[in-house]
Amino acid sequence: MSKRRNTRRPPQPAPHMLTPRTNDSQDTKPVIIGLLLSDGNTRNDRYQCPFSTCTELTFGRPAELKRHHASCHKGYGSKKPQYWCPVSGCDRSKVGHKGSFPRKDKMMDHLERAHRDEVGGG
Repeated sequence: MSKRRNTRRPPQPAPHMLTPRTNDSQDTKPVIIGLLLSDGNTRNDRYQCPFSTCTELTFGRPAELKRHHASCHKGYGSKKPQYWCPVSGCDRSKVGHKGSFPRKDKMMDHLERAHRDEVGGG
């Protein structure tokens, strides 16, 4: 009976990690979309938009800053999702003249405020 020696190799990166990505979204260079304002306590951290038109805007989470950047500064690609009011005849529906909402939560707020009776909100 021969004893096998433990010849464990260090983990190797997966092949896809070694291959450079070639699609357009990965070829762009990182951009600064905000500043971290910190007093040393991470619970108090704020994320500030660096654009001169937004200098007073701060956000409590990085995701909020990213969403702001994407919707207000056309960041992360130029295609923005469109959320239309589902209530027929509404100005914010597809046939309306006011246009779509940039975010689903804003469309839901609109439904609650403008169409509470039609959607069963009470």
